[in-house]
Amino acid sequence: SFATGAAAPVAKDAAADGADTTPDADEPAGDVGEVVVSARHRRERIQDVPIPISSISGADLARDNDVNITDFTRKLPNVSVNSPNARQTSIAIRGVGKNSANDSMEASVGVIVDNVVAGHVGMSWANYVDIESLEVVRGPQGTLLGKNTTLGAINIATRKPSFTPDGVLEATLGDPKILQLRGSYSAPLIADKLAFRASFYVDDRDGQLTNLYNSNETWLETHRWGARLQLLAKPSDNVSARIILDPARSDERINIDPFILDPAAFNDGSVRPTTFSSRIARGYFNGYVPIIGSVDLIDTNEGQPLQTEQNGASAEINWDHPSGFTLTSISAYRGLDFDAKNDGDQTRFSISRNGTLLNVEQFTQEFRLASPTGHAVDYQVGAFALRSRISSTSRSLYGVDSGAFYATNGQYTSLGGSPVGRALLQDSLKGVYVTTETRPTTDSYALYGQVNWNITDRAKLTLGVRDSYEEKDNSIDKRLATPGVVLDVANYPGATAAQIANAQAIRDGQVGSVFAKPGLPLSENSISWLVSPNYKLTDDILLYASASHGEKSGAVQFNNSNGAPLNVDSEKVDDYELGLKGQFFDHKLVFNVNLYQTEINGYQANLTVLDPSQPSGTRSFLGNAGDIRLRGVELEGAWYPIETLRFNYTLAYNDAIYSDYANATCPADLANVAQLDRNGAPLAIGICDFTGRQIPSASKYVANAGVDWRPRLTDSLDGHLYLNASYRSAANVNPALSTFGIQPAYTLVSGGLGISTRDGRYELALWAKNLFDEKFVTNISAYSSSAAIGETLGERRTVGVTLRAKL
Repeated sequence: SFATGAAAPVAKDAAADGADTTPDADEPAGDVGEVVVSARHRRERIQDVPIPISSISGADLARDNDVNITDFTRKLPNVSVNSPNARQTSIAIRGVGKNSANDSMEASVGVIVDNVVAGHVGMSWANYVDIESLEVVRGPQGTLLGKNTTLGAINIATRKPSFTPDGVLEATLGDPKILQLRGSYSAPLIADKLAFRASFYVDDRDGQLTNLYNSNETWLETHRWGARLQLLAKPSDNVSARIILDPARSDERINIDPFILDPAAFNDGSVRPTTFSSRIARGYFNGYVPIIGSVDLIDTNEGQPLQTEQNGASAEINWDHPSGFTLTSISAYRGLDFDAKNDGDQTRFSISRNGTLLNVEQFTQEFRLASPTGHAVDYQVGAFALRSRISSTSRSLYGVDSGAFYATNGQYTSLGGSPVGRALLQDSLKGVYVTTETRPTTDSYALYGQVNWNITDRAKLTLGVRDSYEEKDNSIDKRLATPGVVLDVANYPGATAAQIANAQAIRDGQVGSVFAKPGLPLSENSISWLVSPNYKLTDDILLYASASHGEKSGAVQFNNSNGAPLNVDSEKVDDYELGLKGQFFDHKLVFNVNLYQTEINGYQANLTVLDPSQPSGTRSFLGNAGDIRLRGVELEGAWYPIETLRFNYTLAYNDAIYSDYANATCPADLANVAQLDRNGAPLAIGICDFTGRQIPSASKYVANAGVDWRPRLTDSLDGHLYLNASYRSAANVNPALSTFGIQPAYTLVSGGLGISTRDGRYELALWAKNLFDEKFVTNISAYSSSAAIGETLGERRTVGVTLRAKL
């Protein structure tokens, strides 16, 4: 089933002490009015919440074997993700937010787990187990959140410890060689005073790419585990404390985007002087033919599994005062370590080994005071602080074959024809090791508040404001950690001065300048606000509107060619929403519609510009990519014709364009083709006017549909059948809008069937994802003089059988 305003119901009277809130197996598909959410830190019926919000129950996620952010977003309207690894994970709402692999940039879409924000997007890279609910709110957030976001937030809540023993254990076997184990158990340690909950997961599966160099390896595999230990203390009736520890690890061969195409000419038909294919076709490589164009095979010798490690700890204390006020304190630490060792050339030769070594440490503290409800005015106020320290080191290690590959055509001709020249060719880069470390720091402080004025029984007005102050700094240190062999005539008897110079030029071309420089610190203050009236036309029909403003602070950045400061300006968002939520025909039909317009000024994105000092001729960096305008409509709903049958649907139309981006750098395939601006005037070579173009990775149409049927088979057995379909229209998934970046429209179909005992004690289910094995990609990179076009492949068909037992 798909997440909508009518997702699977959450028990409406979940106790504050963390009692089980998952529906029993025999609970009907339900009265949709009982879906309860807590996006505004109060338990509310989703149909009464005057914001665009979607919800999925933990029971539905477990049923469909949905375990990570990628799985979740396939069920959410106008939400998408590109998640090849932790550091490059990027989440988009309404087409915006798909930026990755810059450790100084805050995410435009926040991920919050048990009230703790993931300050670095890599902290959302894990499987999730024992989920109670998942909620997505769209539009700027901050007047009720600890950390503000400009486009929306994904809020994940796990099940709390229970004072009544309960547990579940499940095992899954499937194809391709899937082995999954998940479980949780909760019980009291001291009756009514102290309870614990422990959960874990193990997820192993083969990848969809076979490595010809080593047939024992598959790539794009899954090998990860995680655990979560919780304690819930209730020293008195009005005080509770929840402590959480959650380590997670992954060790996976996933760090590869297979080469798909390497055009020999630019779009105007002129021949590219140097390409990946022409370099590897040199005589040095003895006729080797690289794999280009396969989505099943690779041939790589030096890539190593990508390792990710996370650790988290949090303490949430709630004090319910007899007057009705609730004071909450949330203290948290999160750490992330990431180590990528990639084979950049994707061949059997020792050319390019690279990857980032990343360490992130984050501390947060939030205090929140909520007033009693049921009065003319109720409110929530809070204070938030975040401290983040990051070390990000980009590493390049060159091998014995690097010189023959990276040499220009002239350099290769000079060195490749003699034994001494060949020795220089090999030693020009052999063993050279270059590192570039940045150390971004963030100290963020905020006061926020939101008030609801209950004007009448049907009319309400919500006002919110946030004042944020942030200090950011950074430094850059580029080093030639291992300089390589000294290149001179004494070490290479018989070599000419020109050959020595050419070998040194090969090295200098890859190493570039070395430097160590401080950044220009930023201190920024920003105000976010919200105005949202809503009116109940009837008890079952809610009309709402909102206007809001949010900001994301700038970043301390550098020109990575020479270390010169190149700071990024703040990103500012104005958002307008108009919506209706309705229940009809005795609550059997839900129909929600939301219209929106979002204006983004100074959108922060990873940009590419022309730079002759770089071997590739371009340089990538974090910057401001002009202005963006989003305009669209979102439909969500469900229909319950009978108690055991549910239909869900979502449909989104999203006109997401650059409203002003007249000086964009053209993608490589258009770099030498004269372009015209929006008024027909010629532009400088290499410059494109993208004003009016749909932004990267934003499909204009996204639709989901699902059916869930739970027939009663016998007095003791229930059946279960579900089918989901997710459609996305065509989109250009290249960040620079390359003509090679088009991902055609596609539909993913998933489904399953199962049988369970009436009491829910045992369940056996057969399931499939991407049932028809649709081939799709989530990102397409541009080519350069040393790399072919690469694709981030979407997950192929997986099937499995799951046995689940309650303890």
